[in-house]
Amino acid sequence: MNSLFDPITIQVLRKEKVFQKLSKKLKKDMEEMLKRHQKQRDAIQKQQQTNVDKLLVDSQKLSKKKNNLGSSGSSGSRHSSLGGRASDPSSSNISDMCNDHKLKKLVSK
Repeated sequence: MNSLFDPITIQVLRKEKVFQKLSKKLKKDMEEMLKRHQKQRDAIQKQQQTNVDKLLVDSQKLSKKKNNLGSSGSSGSRHSSLGGRASDPSSSNISDMCNDHKLKKLVSK
C-alpha cells in the first residue's frame, strides 16, 4: 500500500512555525513563573525572619523585666515556688534559641 502523504516526523513538526512559537511561549511562561515563585519565597522568608526576630526581642524584654522584678524583690522571684525553675527565660536561654540549628533551619527555608 502506497501512501499519498509523506510521513510526519518529530523533526518536521519541530520546524513548524506554530511549534516554534508555542515552544518560545512555554519557555517564557516557565521563566516568569520561576521568577514569581522566587519572589514569593523571598517575601515569605523575610516575613518569617521578621517574626522570629520580634519573638526573640520580646523574649529578651520579658527576661529583662523578670530579672528587674526579681532583683527588687526579697525572694528573687514574684512567686517563691517558681524562683528556681528552669523554664524561667534567661539571657542564656535566648542566646541558645538564637544558636539553635532547628530555628535557623526553619528561617532559612
